[in-house]
Amino acid sequence: MAGEDLDVVGSELTTAAQEVRAAVSPVACYHFTPTSASGTSFGHDEVASVYGQLCTKLDQAVTALAKVGEDMATGLDATAKAYAEADQQQSAVYSGAAAGMGRDR
Repeated sequence: MAGEDLDVVGSELTTAAQEVRAAVSPVACYHFTPTSASGTSFGHDEVASVYGQLCTKLDQAVTALAKVGEDMATGLDATAKAYAEADQQQSAVYSGAAAGMGRDR
């Protein structure tokens, strides 16, 4: 891996960020809240309790998944921006150096 050239296409990073957001966005809206139904509604007190625990865990998992997806998309956007800025800086340096090479000494 060392010494390999790496071509980064900023638009691909930005597109990936958009795709991650598109995948996560619908899921982020889901909320699983336990009902206030009694144990008799479920046929058993323990079943009602387990259902409530399941809803709580599921809600936590979906919330965590949405946050991870958004964090990933934000990171991809930041990386694309950093590469674009670095390319602009390097281009300015090389353009300046190339312009200076044509001067008489």
